[in-house]
Amino acid sequence: MAAKAFRDLSTAEELRDYLDRPLDHVRGSVFHYTSLEAVLCIYSQRTLRFSSFERTNDRAEAAFVSEETKKKHYLCLMRTMEESYAMWAMYGTLSRPREGHELRDMSVKLEIPVPALKTFAEEQGLRMTGVAYTQLVRGADRHSYCCQTCENHRDIKPDPGILSGYIKDVAWKYEREMRVWSDREAVPVSEGFLDSIRVIPSPVLTVDLCQSALKDNAIYGDAGNLIRFTKNSYEGSYLAR
Repeated sequence: MAAKAFRDLSTAEELRDYLDRPLDHVRGSVFHYTSLEAVLCIYSQRTLRFSSFERTNDRAEAAFVSEETKKKHYLCLMRTMEESYAMWAMYGTLSRPREGHELRDMSVKLEIPVPALKTFAEEQGLRMTGVAYTQLVRGADRHSYCCQTCENHRDIKPDPGILSGYIKDVAWKYEREMRVWSDREAVPVSEGFLDSIRVIPSPVLTVDLCQSALKDNAIYGDAGNLIRFTKNSYEGSYLAR
């Protein structure tokens, strides 16, 4: 029996089951916005750090999720390769790097191939889910949802017992988010996984500027030599502004 299209889902259980297959309609890669300093930590420690769910940026979602979900750690990924200035502004920065190349102020995004992500999740026993966006406000009596570019208008009630951790307020729909869930804050990664990642500088940076900053921060040993950069199509476009 073929899986239902997003627009045809009619129950909270069907919505949850759909979101439990976050990579079904993703081609190529997914993306994670972070700082160059965090990337160096990943490569030097061979560890990927997950965020506590209690630090979610959506207050509406924080009030909606279960206590069990709040105990989890998760990694946020964006399921589209489209450039998003909103994402740079939220999770990185579009400010010019300060003199001295402060790595925490140098924003990048990781391009992670889907096959590598699947292997990593399977090896570490991690769960992956998509996110749907709706109105998580008191008094909302009609609930439409969007996920990626799909919409659903079948008035599925956001049941916390079923959809905790699966939905966010519609104000965040530009994130096109998927999540990788873990009971641990720090998850080891293989050299093969690290080798598959490409690091893309923000529009205010260039690959040369990032590589220069890495040379100035020898505290991380040779980890900087392992990082593979890919030029952003907007590379350096904000430097002259």
